[in-house]
Amino acid sequence: MVRTMKLFLTTFLAILGLSAAAQKADNRIVIGTIDTVKSKILNETRTLLIHVPNGGKEEHFPVLYILDGESHFYSAVGIVKQMAGVIPDMIVVGITNTVRDRDLTPTVVEDRNPSGGSENFVAFIEKELIPYVDSRYPTAPYRVFSGHSLGGLMVMDAFFNHTNLFNAYIAIDPSLWWDNQRWIKKYESELPNRHFNNKSLFVAIANNIPAGMDTVSVMNDKTEMSLIPRAVLPFVADLRKAHPAGLRWTSKFYPNERHGTVELNAEYDAL
Repeated sequence: MVRTMKLFLTTFLAILGLSAAAQKADNRIVIGTIDTVKSKILNETRTLLIHVPNGGKEEHFPVLYILDGESHFYSAVGIVKQMAGVIPDMIVVGITNTVRDRDLTPTVVEDRNPSGGSENFVAFIEKELIPYVDSRYPTAPYRVFSGHSLGGLMVMDAFFNHTNLFNAYIAIDPSLWWDNQRWIKKYESELPNRHFNNKSLFVAIANNIPAGMDTVSVMNDKTEMSLIPRAVLPFVADLRKAHPAGLRWTSKFYPNERHGTVELNAEYDAL
């Protein structure tokens, strides 16, 4: 027993020594840092995952702000690095969640409380987060806002109500079904009369259509599986009819991707 314990301690100390040596040699591949910002608006401290490209002292970069950062930060950094030279290199800011339903939804829905806090959340982004990032990192004056699912709903809310906050908006399979589509129907009716001040929008649609249906027949479906396409497809059609002034936009349907798998390919195509 004593010999076993000695062997264990020797092995453990050896591993510690190797780990310390590796850290000292600094041979790690690091894609970002963890930062925090204390929000008076939200009354909480928010965690950020931040990637900054290697550049010269005077070089500044556009910024990709991505929701659900704990899930989508790493793939977004990979895409940005893979595409460097085709698109400008970018700072990536992953905003991690605390109370997701509260922050990413525009209206209160009784069976999804807490909800309806997106205006408060966008105030945090505009008045606290963006100034914080701009003051500490080499940012250029071009911002992209990306979100998936409820994050895509939040992106669309900012697109309609805070159009000038970002230069480009990426809504990936956005949950436009929220609040029985009452929220999105309001903005669909406003599209012909809106001017979007030279902004860009990308809308991705996953194939959440039940087997045996297509993009036409799914509109008569009543199951939860088809909630997103029944909301997003009419919105894209209305957007196409409206030809909103000052908007550069496109959408893409992903026949081989579901709601949970579409984010990676859609982020790549959008960027």
